[in-house]
Amino acid sequence: MISKNYSEKSYEMFDISFRGTTDFVNYLKNAQTSSTFSHSTLASLAKKEEYIEFSQTTSMEQAIEMFEYGWGDEFESFLSAKKQLDKIFPYIAKKLVLQNNVVGSIPNVFNAINNIPLTMRKKILEEKKNIISVCVDASYPWWIKPNQLFNFGAIVLSCIDFFESMGYRVLVLG
Repeated sequence: MISKNYSEKSYEMFDISFRGTTDFVNYLKNAQTSSTFSHSTLASLAKKEEYIEFSQTTSMEQAIEMFEYGWGDEFESFLSAKKQLDKIFPYIAKKLVLQNNVVGSIPNVFNAINNIPLTMRKKILEEKKNIISVCVDASYPWWIKPNQLFNFGAIVLSCIDFFESMGYRVLVLG
């Protein structure tokens, strides 16, 4: 964890960077609550129904555990939604190119007769070097329902699969 503190116009600001998810989880488990929030009840401690409906958790510890170990509830419905979307997107077959090689699945009779070492043909994918960057905003307001997030995730994954089927390399930024 890399932490920097700044002060400007009587405000104290913290810039914290984490080296990975483990570093972030350790910080969440050990961090003290800021005195700025001491005057009100924290949402992570309040057992209000709208908070529980939004986060699908009943405590901060449960939320950290879900972040650390994952959440598999309703994953099958997520996959089925993605499969339905994949039917809508056109599939573009990747172009296979035959390349002369010392190993492969198709013999090259001309090379074998002429005593050329590359006597086999190997199927390889013709790969484009173009990269598409997909920027995904992973934040969302409290009124968003879980099924909306599932649908959003399924749409993003289907778009990535579509671009990859066109031969592009996809870089996802969040």
